[in-house]
Amino acid sequence: MLISERLNTLELTIKSSQDVKDKPATVQTSETRQLEEDKVDISEEALAASANEKNDKPTLPAHIQAIVDQVKKLKQMLEEAKAILLNLSQNNQLTDEQKSVLLKQKQSEVLSLQGAVQIAVSALRDALKEAGISDPSLILDALS
Repeated sequence: MLISERLNTLELTIKSSQDVKDKPATVQTSETRQLEEDKVDISEEALAASANEKNDKPTLPAHIQAIVDQVKKLKQMLEEAKAILLNLSQNNQLTDEQKSVLLKQKQSEVLSLQGAVQIAVSALRDALKEAGISDPSLILDALS
């Protein structure tokens, strides 16, 4: 059961329990027990530690982050081009000649995008190396 469904059920239970004066204001149902079981208490120390952890995590320099963003954009474009290529290959409404021309164009685009991704990833690796970034988590985040 989704949390929103549980909350709706809980609201209905509370409203119905307040309508009946013989019952206490809160009724312990399986839904309320389930909500209590799902409850998580976080101490102030844990919240502070979490905030410090987020602030302590080093970030990438702006020029490297720009390369990362470009790699992501190229990968997205590549996936879209591959999907279009697949749709074209399965399209039976086109004549063989039309299909052949469109497939060649889209295959060329896919190959170009693959090359661009490889070049961008290579540039990213070089930029990480030049910046002296050796934190494995940053490198994995940048290359993923």
